[in-house]
Amino acid sequence: MAKNGDFIGFPENRLREKPVRLPVLKNEPDWFAVNKFAGLLPQAHPWYQGKPNLTQAIRDQVNEGKGELQRLGITHCYYICGPECESSGPALFAKTKIGADLLKNAYGSDQIRFRYWFVTRNRTSESEYNCELPIGRHKERNSAVITHKFGKKASTQFRKQGESDHGALWEATTLRPRFHQVRLHAAELGIPVWGDELYDEQKDEEPPKYHRRRNPVNKLRFSGLASILVSMDLTRIFDEEMVLSASFSKPFSLMLRKSGLWQAE
Repeated sequence: MAKNGDFIGFPENRLREKPVRLPVLKNEPDWFAVNKFAGLLPQAHPWYQGKPNLTQAIRDQVNEGKGELQRLGITHCYYICGPECESSGPALFAKTKIGADLLKNAYGSDQIRFRYWFVTRNRTSESEYNCELPIGRHKERNSAVITHKFGKKASTQFRKQGESDHGALWEATTLRPRFHQVRLHAAELGIPVWGDELYDEQKDEEPPKYHRRRNPVNKLRFSGLASILVSMDLTRIFDEEMVLSASFSKPFSLMLRKSGLWQAE
């Protein structure tokens, strides 16, 4: 079990120029999960050539005998699933081959439920959508594409959580998401994720500005992809409630609050 305050640290230039500390969300005998921040690649991927990735960084520190990992019982590291590079949220890893087989089989048989939140600048009268367009990889660009000929099955359910003059907050749920699935499906429905440089046709428009009450000159802007993997539900795997929940970054939480889309409880 992960204790309050458990984290995995990485020295400067291992993942970023500055040292990095990732909170441990759960630590079990065969697996563990950390809260990944946006911009961190979870494992090597051909679209991100040369970019450091979390899986390799953990393996390197295991081989170096890092005491922090020994204390957590992490002697091996197998990546299972989690948010893509541009998003934050829970990232799931196995410590053992047995754990990796169990979790990968569960992932492949749709036993993990993924729940995302994202902000879109577009408003719509609809409160729910269901998108089942098949997804494949673009032949020339590093992006996904809707293709009925070569695409794989994909299903995403969307439900509006809030709306204001600045846009709308949506929740997207799916099982075994394809790469960029939520972003691509959202764009196809006309509710592209704010900050999406790949799939938002209105990406060159000026983003909304939020003014602080006491100092209207001080403007708050959110940069990056306005999306987060809120949780991964593993309950179906373990036959008991097992939900890995993300910690919202301060900029993301502040953006939601200032835009009138969500108030933290």
